Amino acid sequence: LTRKFPIGTKGKIVSLGVISTDITRIRQAEKAREEQASLIAMIMETSPVGITTVDGNGSITYANSRAEQIFGLTKSEITARNYNTPLWNHTDLDGRPFPEEKMPFHIVRTTLSSVYGIRHGITWPDGHCVILSINASPMLDACGHFRGMVSTLEDITDKVRNEKTILKQLEDNKLLLKEAHHRIKNNIASIEALLAMQLDSLSNPEAVSALKDALGRVGSIRALYENLLIHQDQESVRVRPYAEGLADAVVSLLASSTSIVVEKKIDEFELDSKVLFPLGIIINELLTNIMKYAFVGRTEGTISIELTIDQDNKLASQDAEHHNRGTVQLTIQDNGIGLPEGFNPETTKGFGLMLVRMLSGQLGGTFTTESLKGTRSVLSFTV
Repeated sequence: LTRKFPIGTKGKIVSLGVISTDITRIRQAEKAREEQASLIAMIMETSPVGITTVDGNGSITYANSRAEQIFGLTKSEITARNYNTPLWNHTDLDGRPFPEEKMPFHIVRTTLSSVYGIRHGITWPDGHCVILSINASPMLDACGHFRGMVSTLEDITDKVRNEKTILKQLEDNKLLLKEAHHRIKNNIASIEALLAMQLDSLSNPEAVSALKDALGRVGSIRALYENLLIHQDQESVRVRPYAEGLADAVVSLLASSTSIVVEKKIDEFELDSKVLFPLGIIINELLTNIMKYAFVGRTEGTISIELTIDQDNKLASQDAEHHNRGTVQLTIQDNGIGLPEGFNPETTKGFGLMLVRMLSGQLGGTFTTESLKGTRSVLSFTV
């Protein structure tokens, strides 16, 4: 930059003065700012999300091309509007008017904080409804005072509709599953009734015993389906009411002249129905064996049932992300005559214990049974 000025006296110019300033860096800085502004404008124009800016009074001062597509208006039509003008016809996702206090502009101006994922609908001039997801941040002056807002907008109309469709399908599937469980339970109850009718007509002790065993196994399956029907979560079942009801049913079915006291200690937790099914069969088989063999020649007896889960897991089970991770232990103890001398539960050919060992393996657990002031059986597995 060069400046010239005359030098003289008494009205006469005797020389010419020149002052030169190197403004190369200034020009370079101006050019860099221009290039940066051009780049920002290009990014905003090609952004896949809508971008708007609003001044401190709520008037829209800028809208990019994507915002034009989302709003169904030209940029000049958008910037002619106020953010909260009734022309937008802001609605909640259920179609009701969207309250002003929940609008991004109101929240950002009031809190001077950013907001994310606010969903509401707007209506185009032609009546078409669009659902938006909005992120917004305040623009502040050097003193920290609110001077406007910048926001990004996404058209999530199809996404919300798909979510609603999926939720509807899930509800329909739950109803279908509940109906399936109901029909299966009824079919199982019919099988139970037929077996009970057959049992009443038999006099052969071995046949009666076999039918009672079958009734117990069928009853454990029915009890599981009853719990699936009444439980809100179709994939998991509360263990305590299931196990207590099953134990009472087995003891009642096989009760004779012996007076039996059943002591129960069962933790309050849930298990997946796929886990509870084999567990229920195991409980049925162990109690059936006790009722058939433990109190022969006795007038009374006691059965203790413990079904527990480790303490850390009980706390974790309250968290859906760590649902029932831990070790479950079933202990069934009676004060009967104990196992026969020389009896080896690992090699026995009795169907009941063979079934217990097979189902224990299916659960990935360990099973032991021994004579200890009667008979003590312990099943342990992790979930």
